[in-house]
Amino acid sequence: RMWMKTGDGGLAAVLYGPSTVTARVGDGGSLVRIVQTTDYPFRERIEFNISAERPVAFPLALRVPGWCSAPRLEVNGKPVPAVRDDKGFIVLRRTFTPGERIAMTLPMKLAVTHWPQNGIGIERGPIVYSLPIKEQWTPRVEPTFSTEEFPGWEATPVSDWNYGLALDPEKLESEVHVKNSPGPVPGPIPGPSIDPWENPPVTLSVPVRKIEGWVLQSNPDQPEQKFTPPLPDLSLNRPAGEVERVALVPNGSTQLRLTVFPAVPR
Repeated sequence: RMWMKTGDGGLAAVLYGPSTVTARVGDGGSLVRIVQTTDYPFRERIEFNISAERPVAFPLALRVPGWCSAPRLEVNGKPVPAVRDDKGFIVLRRTFTPGERIAMTLPMKLAVTHWPQNGIGIERGPIVYSLPIKEQWTPRVEPTFSTEEFPGWEATPVSDWNYGLALDPEKLESEVHVKNSPGPVPGPIPGPSIDPWENPPVTLSVPVRKIEGWVLQSNPDQPEQKFTPPLPDLSLNRPAGEVERVALVPNGSTQLRLTVFPAVPR
């Protein structure tokens, strides 16, 4: 649910994406229609166009995600204060006139997450980024679990994946290169178009090094079965070769992926 009513007769935008809401608001229950236009979560700007038969007073609450430290707000193209309340919302309490435009910008910054076993991940704004791994899908029949008509499927990597991130977390802005595709982000609805999750409009170029000996685990009883290995012990499995760059894509754009990398020296 992208929109919710507030207890004081207003509306709250709680999730962001192209949408339209029609609701009765304010003390008199006036009918308003708000069209939300955005390329979020790939872009930072979210616009709200308000339609009504006459000016109407009601509170409009806009949720600010916890990762965003400096939201910006505009009303009809002019900046206004963007102060969050104690619940994480910017609340506009005013009389809205038909045709008014509200725009909120959520600047996206790069961030590092730290995981056990010297693991490290990369986020930007609301999205976690991963290394996409090309996969080969093989049907598997396991008695009591699957049949030839309804087999299980095994995904085996057929592209390189055994990388460690070779970056300084204190220098993310210079070491991680953000690439945005030009123009608006195409959406899957309506009509025929390019799914932005299949063709991500944002990628991150990151420095990596391959790690010797970091391979898939095998089932001792069935060596043909391969499993995801734990992060490597760098005292045993050392980085090899020079620093190179790979492209990370949004986690939701992948099926087989590497998201938590071992942190390795440059």
